Amino acid sequence: MKLRYYLKKKWKEWDSRRFSLIKTLYFNFHYLPWNQARKLPIHLRNVKLKNTNGKIIIDAKEIKYGMIKIGAKSRNFWCPNETSTLDLAGRGKLVFLGNCIMRRGTHIRLGKNAILEIGNSFSAASNCNIVCFYHVVFGENTHLGWDTTVMDTSWHRLKDVYSNQYMKLFTAVKVGANCWIGAKSSVLPGTKLPDNTIVSFGSVVNIRLKEQNMLLGGNPAKVIGEGYSLTEESFNGYPTVPKEQLLRRKSKYN
Repeated sequence: MKLRYYLKKKWKEWDSRRFSLIKTLYFNFHYLPWNQARKLPIHLRNVKLKNTNGKIIIDAKEIKYGMIKIGAKSRNFWCPNETSTLDLAGRGKLVFLGNCIMRRGTHIRLGKNAILEIGNSFSAASNCNIVCFYHVVFGENTHLGWDTTVMDTSWHRLKDVYSNQYMKLFTAVKVGANCWIGAKSSVLPGTKLPDNTIVSFGSVVNIRLKEQNMLLGGNPAKVIGEGYSLTEESFNGYPTVPKEQLLRRKSKYN
């Protein structure tokens, strides 16, 4: 049993590090200068390349093998859509400022002349959608929960029938450092979140905050708590219920 458990554990570790070799080689040498591409800093796994006319920039102090993973396998959540998508239009720039991991089912749409900046130690869980036609910025150590959508465009231009003015179609989105965007949330055009902001599950965010350490929630999102921050245990796999809490549970099956 111990041998079986050991082999199963090693298989999961190896499987989580796998990537598509041919596509990874093409992607690195197509987008990056030789001195960066030869280190294979970007690993792709089951990623569909719909448009390769954009530009990839790695602006980090050190370029390391596999520092950026797109389509990585998630060990914690079942993902119905295994394939990730990169759609990088002409002259659009995808900028990585350090390490980054985007799980399987992630979709990035980069419009013409758009700039998408991703800070160091950024992570996106399964089935995230990032749509950037103008300017989207993520600070370092910021995390997106599964099924999260971030976009800087409303897609459809609206007209004010009273003033005869057209509504703004593109507005920049900025998410600060050490932020957590909860699963199934949507971050809409014009959103500005300072450092240490936490967005609760299923929120629709179109707010411009100034104060840090705020907890947002609802549709539309509003401040529902103050003085919160992430902890080191926030992303260490499944949460564990304390024994004291289990003892207080009222169930005949305890």
